[in-house]
Formats: sequence, structure tokens, C-alpha cells
Amino acid sequence: MSLTNEVRKIIDNSINWECDVFKLYREENLGLRVAVSQSITWFFENEDAGIILEDDCLPSSAFFKYADTLLKKHYSDHKIFHISGNNLRPTNDHSYHLSKYPRVWGWATWKRAWKSYDDSDDFISQLTKKQIKKMFPRAIDRAFWSIIIDKMKLPNGTLKRRSWAYFWALNIRSQQGYAIQPEQNLIHNVGFSLDSTNTKADSRLERLSSKNTAAASEITVIDYPSYQEEKDNDFVDNILIESRMSYFKIIVKIIFPFLKPRH
Repeated sequence: MSLTNEVRKIIDNSINWECDVFKLYREENLGLRVAVSQSITWFFENEDAGIILEDDCLPSSAFFKYADTLLKKHYSDHKIFHISGNNLRPTNDHSYHLSKYPRVWGWATWKRAWKSYDDSDDFISQLTKKQIKKMFPRAIDRAFWSIIIDKMKLPNGTLKRRSWAYFWALNIRSQQGYAIQPEQNLIHNVGFSLDSTNTKADSRLERLSSKNTAAASEITVIDYPSYQEEKDNDFVDNILIESRMSYFKIIVKIIFPFLKPRH
């Protein structure tokens, strides 16, 4: 039996409580970007709001009440596009804040927000230098995302085939939108193994993904979250850049912004 069929068997046999189950099974592997994004689009053809959990995201019990409460609270707030569940640099605070960067290891959103999702070539090609500067005023952030965007423009690039999440982050930023970010880590990513497609076993990300998850307690609902730039800067400096590319590449991009990736 293939791994795909084993997973389908688990779904068919393990959901034994009273509920309506809708399934979208594919006959072929569409690749990460297309498969995930189209599945979410299909999901929102049936629901106005909901939680998205990939197979390797193990949520804490606090995550569900947190997501459900904030989905209802910010249903009509078009400034907020995304509710993140994971935090790789958690604090002891039981609250949450606004961030420019949606984390996708366990999250929630609304149909009205997902309508903005666009992974077309036109969307990427129409991001001008002026617009990117508005989206990411800090030079380091702008250099990181300029490298990502350059790679996404490559016709047969690996990043373009795999990453729906970068498109989603850029969609949100292009509209000056925000994600809600919990101060605690509510999701443990268990997808780090030798068979993993996009993660590496025994890596720094694996160690961070399990940090404080089990101890995460109920999140306190506040009147309205504030944007905290210093935490976004910390996320970029210590997670995005350190995990995805070296500072050397960032500095080179800042000094020579005209350089483009070859593959």
C-alpha cells in the first residue's frame, strides 16, 4: 500500500465522531504550490472561515479556541488576513500582536481574505521596486524578499513550484495587510525526517518548532492587537534569513541590487 493510501485509510477510519466530512482526493501529484493552494480555494468554496492544518502540524489544545475566537472577532476586519498558530521565538506573554509575516505551520483565515491569493506570473512581474520598498521599508527585509521574488520569476524555478506560502505573504503585504501572531507557540511541526520534502531532520528549525508547545496555555483575548516592528525584525533576522539564506547573499543583494539568480 502506498503512503498516500495509508493516509487516506487513516482519515477514513479515524474520524468516528458525528460530523460532516468533505474529501478532495487527487489522482496525481500536483506539486506543493498547486496542491495546497487549490485545496484551500476548494475549502473556501464550502466555508466562510476555517483552520488549515497540514499533515505535519500538531496543534496544542489552546490553538483551536484561539483560532475560533479570533476568526469570529476579526471576521469583518479587512486589515487582518491571517491568524498564525506557531511562533519559533515564543515569550511568556499569553497575548498576540500583528505581524507582516504570516506563519503557516497551523493557521486560520477567512474566505474574504483568501480571495486575495494570487500566484500568477502577472502578480510577481507587476511588483515594482517602488512597491517592494513600500512593502518592506527596511533594507535587509527588502533584500531578502527581492531575492525570493527574483527566484519566483524563474520559469522552471524550484521555489515557484513549491512555495504557495511566499505568494501568500506577498499577497498580504501588497495590500498592506497583517497576520495575527501569538506570543506563544501553539503548533509543533513533526515533519522533520529523512523523508521530508522541505525540512531537514536534526535542524535548528526542528528544535525551535517544538519549543514550549506542550506548555502553551490558553491565549488571552485582547481588545485589538498592535503591530510590533521589533518582533518582525527579529523574525526576519533570526528565522527567515538564518534558515533560508545566508547574510552574505543579503549583503550582496543590498550592494548589487541588479544581480539576478541563474537558476
